[in-house]
Amino acid sequence: KATLVRGEVQGEGELKTADYTYIGTLRRGVPHGKGFFTYKSGMQYEGDVVAGQREGKGIAVETDRSEYVGEWKDGRPHGWGEMKYAEGGSYSGQWQQGKRQGRGKIVYAGSGRTFEGEFANDLLHRDIQPTVLDLAERVLPRLLPPEASARLQAKLQEGGASFRFGVG
Repeated sequence: KATLVRGEVQGEGELKTADYTYIGTLRRGVPHGKGFFTYKSGMQYEGDVVAGQREGKGIAVETDRSEYVGEWKDGRPHGWGEMKYAEGGSYSGQWQQGKRQGRGKIVYAGSGRTFEGEFANDLLHRDIQPTVLDLAERVLPRLLPPEASARLQAKLQEGGASFRFGVG
């Protein structure tokens, strides 16, 4: 339970503002420590809080059910974290001031295509690990007639192709 110390609320308590409801540790009447926010927008956050800001480790669930688990600074993803998007894709890697920045891996919904590399200002800057699909798109047209290349690429995208290499 929160207590009043020198005119300020301290300890475990609940704080309601126009923007959010907070349940957790308060210091000097401000969220500080560990707690749970429910924002007016419907977003929820549980984790570390410093001076009223999400900071440290925490989990946020957006109104569309996208979920971020990782490190925070100044109320934004910062450091290492993983975002699972509502439409099915994901990103895991480095964040800076709420944007993908540094080394990371992205998986696109639907196709399942994966890119791993360096991100800059929320965009893939340099792909360092092409997938089989990427290689197929670049190499197969050079090795096979157009119709055969297109059929094999379609099978790869469906997950129904395999390769066997040999000499003979």
